[in-house]
Amino acid sequence: MAAASTGPTPAALLAPLFLGVGLILAPVTAAVGAVGGAATRADPEEAAAAEKSFNRALDERDNAQPLVASFIDEAERLAGRTLADCGAAALPAECELADGGSPSALLRLSSLEHFEVEGRVQPKLRLLKTLDAEIRTPDRDGAVVWRSWRYRGVQRSYFELAADDARLLRGELAAAREALVAKAVQDIFLIGPVERHETELQPEGTVWTVVPAGISVEMVILTPRDARPQDPAPPP
Repeated sequence: MAAASTGPTPAALLAPLFLGVGLILAPVTAAVGAVGGAATRADPEEAAAAEKSFNRALDERDNAQPLVASFIDEAERLAGRTLADCGAAALPAECELADGGSPSALLRLSSLEHFEVEGRVQPKLRLLKTLDAEIRTPDRDGAVVWRSWRYRGVQRSYFELAADDARLLRGELAAAREALVAKAVQDIFLIGPVERHETELQPEGTVWTVVPAGISVEMVILTPRDARPQDPAPPP
C-alpha cells in the first residue's frame, strides 16, 4: 500500500557526497535563492526572470503526476500489483481500505531534492533527487525494509534551466520522478539482480541505490492480488 510522506531524507545520505570537489550541495529552496542572488552579478533583470521561472517550475512540479500516483500506476504496469493510496498513514492499522479492513503491509514513500551548484556568475546546476521507501507490517516495530535511491541529473547552467518557462528544469524533474519510481517498483516487487557499477561516479540521468549501497537485502513480498502466499526470492 502506498502512502505519501513529507519526512526528510537523512542529510547523511547527501551531505558527504561532494565534499572536496568545489561544489555546493544545497536544498532546492536554498539553491534557488543563492543562485538567483549570485546571478544578479551577470544581469539583474535576466536573473529576476530566471528565478521567477525556476520557482514556478518547482511549485508546479507535481501538478501533472504526483509521486504516489506515479508509483501506483507503475506498480500496476510493471508488476501487476494494485495499490491503494493510504494518505499520511504511518502504520498499516491507520489505513482503512474500501472493504473496511487494513493492509497487510504499508509502503511509505518520501522524496527530497538537492542541487549541485558550481560557480557564482552563470552558475551550473545538477539535480539530485532521492526517493526513500520503507515497508511496515502490523507484527513488527519499525520498518522491515528501508531502501533509498538517488537520481543524478544533467549539469546545465542556471539560465538554461530557467529559459522558456523552465522547460528543461520541468523535464528534468519529471524524468527524475519517473526513473526513481520505475527503479523502486522493480526493486521492491520484482527483486532484480544486485546492482553492479562500472564507475565510482554515477552517470548523468541514472538512478543508483544508495541505501543499501548497491547490495541485495531481504525484501518482503506484498500480498498479490490473487492472495496466494509466496516465499521471498532467494538471494542471488
